[in-house]
Amino acid sequence: MVKCTEAQIPEDPLLLLKDFDVTLYEIDMCGRLDTYILSFSHLKAKKDKTRWASVSNYRSPEQPLVILAVLDHIAKGEILRNFIQLTVKLQETYNEYFAKLYPKLEPPSIAPPFAELAQSTFWELLPKPHAKNVKLQTYATVEEFNADFFGAKFSDDLYMLLQMQHSRDKLRKALVTS
Repeated sequence: MVKCTEAQIPEDPLLLLKDFDVTLYEIDMCGRLDTYILSFSHLKAKKDKTRWASVSNYRSPEQPLVILAVLDHIAKGEILRNFIQLTVKLQETYNEYFAKLYPKLEPPSIAPPFAELAQSTFWELLPKPHAKNVKLQTYATVEEFNADFFGAKFSDDLYMLLQMQHSRDKLRKALVTS
């Protein structure tokens, strides 16, 4: 146990509390990062050995690819707030990732996995006023999805973690290695 000497006590005792709060906050955020690493590692992905290759552990790579595309857009400064629109540019990034895994397959629409991520604890869809009571369905196209939703958002604490490259890198690794 470290003892405070008179020289170590700041003139303003509130500074001790400030440092204590920051330390608790940092510990809490590290714990949350671990939680999200676990969540990213266990996304609900359809397993099908006849469709998906070992490169994706015989599971659908679609949800992880959506998140990887979003992480790229955050890293490039293209997503500046906790609001993810389903755009052509995001679809293109998703398609590039898909083509790297499965160069002979036509990339599927980003809309179904983008919507299905709402089943996770960290992804929330933002419905348009007319669609507030719409039951989640499979959206075949970006246009169908955008007719009912503005987009999506991460949980606030996850979005804060995603602002740090170190956190993004750890989460990206969890997506790629699971």
